[in-house]
Amino acid sequence: MNEEINPSSKKQKKYVYEAYIDGSGVWMDENGKLQEPLYGFLITKKGLFMDIDSTVINPYPPVIVQATNKTTNNQAEYLALKELVEWLPDGSIAKVFSDSTLVVAQLGGDIRGEYVKWECRHPELKVLKANIEARIIEKDLTIHLEWLKRDYNKFGKVLQGINERAAYKRRTKK
Repeated sequence: MNEEINPSSKKQKKYVYEAYIDGSGVWMDENGKLQEPLYGFLITKKGLFMDIDSTVINPYPPVIVQATNKTTNNQAEYLALKELVEWLPDGSIAKVFSDSTLVVAQLGGDIRGEYVKWECRHPELKVLKANIEARIIEKDLTIHLEWLKRDYNKFGKVLQGINERAAYKRRTKK
């Protein structure tokens, strides 16, 4: 996953993306009601490799997916990355930000300027991880995964807003 970005790679024109991923597992609102898990991603930049000055800010709407009711937070985080990998065009390069230390570390990403690699032990997460890694290879993607604080996760704020609006609508219904 942590390959050098090589402009002389297989394809002549490579698109460079910047994306934020996030997921939320099943959670309970202040009224004790279980809320459905969500995950997805937000593309914040797109440009041609070596021409990043032509980058367009926020060219795409966020992609939001509702997960099954038994999805954990860690599964939702992995599913968000899987959704992004499927969305990216073949041969793309992407810098992906996530506030999930677990996902970033298990996929050998950058945490506070240091590349780390944790073992993935959970059976369901192992399957998700293997599927993501296989698709990255199949699609000839270069992914740079980087951890960031939750407060700086632009897509996390989108999910939080959706959850807050849904909780507000339920409180105001009579």
